[in-house]
Amino acid sequence: MNFQKIIIVVIMDILLIAELCISIYIANKTPEMLTPVFMKYFFTMCIPTLILAKLSMNVSQKPIYNIFSILHSVWQGGAYHAGQILRSGQPPNGKS
Repeated sequence: MNFQKIIIVVIMDILLIAELCISIYIANKTPEMLTPVFMKYFFTMCIPTLILAKLSMNVSQKPIYNIFSILHSVWQGGAYHAGQILRSGQPPNGKS
């Protein structure tokens, strides 16, 4: 597991704990409706957090290109050349 994924997991864990605390705090204000209020707030916050974490994990697996090398490719070979580089998954000028 690389460093980016570790950071994503740690941030996701912190957010989920904060969402749990917030949901319990809000639900505790209405003891007669504790469970439905808790579930409403927790799942409303939890689902987007999990989706963003999954998307972040997927993005962290793709190669990241330096914006300056892409701009250099546009300058040298035009926008079509830069688009080909991004679609092929190969770094510009054969460098890794």
